[in-house]
Amino acid sequence: MASEIESKKEWDKKVIGAYSKVLKSVPKIASGLLSLVFIGYLVGWIRARAYFLEFGAEWILSDLSLSYLLSLSVWPILAILISLILTMTDIAERLVGQNLQKAIKFLVIGFLLLHFGSMALEYYQNYESSIFIAYAKVFYSASILMIIFGEKIIQLREDNYKWSSQKIWELALWTVLFLLSCNSLGNAEGYRDANSKVSGLPNVIVSTSEKQDNWRLLYSKNNNLYITELNSKESKIRIIKAEEALYIE
Repeated sequence: MASEIESKKEWDKKVIGAYSKVLKSVPKIASGLLSLVFIGYLVGWIRARAYFLEFGAEWILSDLSLSYLLSLSVWPILAILISLILTMTDIAERLVGQNLQKAIKFLVIGFLLLHFGSMALEYYQNYESSIFIAYAKVFYSASILMIIFGEKIIQLREDNYKWSSQKIWELALWTVLFLLSCNSLGNAEGYRDANSKVSGLPNVIVSTSEKQDNWRLLYSKNNNLYITELNSKESKIRIIKAEEALYIE
């Protein structure tokens, strides 16, 4: 009987110990998720702003839902997470230290080539290729940012967590380039969708319109439809109720 009681006490200790470990990690998990949501919101907002700017409808940003903005951040966040895994491989190990310092100039040149290549394709109306390069640029800048971030963490530990201006400037540079990539992605998508010949926006037939203009669905929230006329010389945005649309295709 005594052995059974001792066994039960031992088991209770193990269970309590397991629960306490889990509970101790909850604040860390919560802070990590909050940080991810904040980054997602920021990246989504930047991408959405660049997109709606192509329609002259930057004011729509104040009406965008959190879920919509977070949906726009899926690829950039995924690129960061994949790049974070990349920092644990031998590829990152080869780049850290002096090798990374030597490679920085070439990495910046590579980014600029992608950036201006995407702009050139937009100019020649090769929209899909331009968007593909914009996606690649997001991943490229995220990869370099995470590799540099990993290297700086190692250096900080070796230097007793003393920051230097060089560490700050390098991290700031690639953070800005990553955010610029997200902006370029939204810009490329907006540039395509603002062109009536290749736009991926759904057509909207409005019941209150005397002549059936080329209205497209730009955004929807609750019972409101934000529609834009692509054929007009000036940007024209209307907000209509869902009942006013005869059909959307």
